[in-house]
Amino acid sequence: QSSSILVKDQATGEFVEHQRVEGSKMVWKDLDQIPINLRYAVISIEDERFEDHYGVDWKRTISAFANLVLHFSSQEYGGSTITQQLIKNITGEDESSGIEGYARKVKEIFVATEMEKKYSKDQILEFYLNNIYYGNGYYGIGAAGSGYFDSEVGDLDLSQIAFLCAVPNNPTVYDPVTHMDHAVERRERILGK
Repeated sequence: QSSSILVKDQATGEFVEHQRVEGSKMVWKDLDQIPINLRYAVISIEDERFEDHYGVDWKRTISAFANLVLHFSSQEYGGSTITQQLIKNITGEDESSGIEGYARKVKEIFVATEMEKKYSKDQILEFYLNNIYYGNGYYGIGAAGSGYFDSEVGDLDLSQIAFLCAVPNNPTVYDPVTHMDHAVERRERILGK
């Protein structure tokens, strides 16, 4: 985790950040520090039925599996919920092919349903937003807001929020440093949703 060194401003008497000592470029933000529009944007693009399922979106999972087998859509898409993505990020397990990939997904389904029994949706969303990778060494929404926009997450405007929500889907493809056009295109899709 990152640490902030605060100093007292002699003029105002308030403590202000003087320097941030970076660990892994991660700055934890409690859910109440994260704008509601950011929460809506993440849910709309990553897991639109987040509030309604119990860790697994069976409709999306079955559809993704059917597409994998029957190829009814030329575009591949995943069936993972926010809860499942969080598990993948925490465990570091990301095998996606062969028997190992199927075994990982089955295990992820069981762990996701257990996690949803133990934690609230707000807790899961907070954990997720603070653990996902935003590219360029930024882990979590606090570090991403600061790193890309030199701004606290609570001060981001809607366009910046959608832009940040674009990156985690594939931090290489949507890397704003090397593929700004891809990131902007996905931002527009998120704003539309």
